Amino acid sequence: RQQIKTRGAKLKRLEREIARLAETRDELERTLGDNAIYASERREELRQAQAAQRDNAARLAAVEEDWLMLGDEIERLERELC
Repeated sequence: RQQIKTRGAKLKRLEREIARLAETRDELERTLGDNAIYASERREELRQAQAAQRDNAARLAAVEEDWLMLGDEIERLERELC
């Protein structure tokens, strides 16, 4: 039961991280959806936003995968207890 409780707490942390990363993703999409960022004088800002979008997407995918695997592990542990 302690293993389930510990993993459950980690699952909650991952859920909060997913929410934070999703919010960042949405902010970056709004930034990149603004035509003004494509002006030549904002080239560096555009480059930074695109790099942040790539990094955020990779991190979000990794955290979501961890969340899925941990959820499966918790389900397995719960079945073993029954």
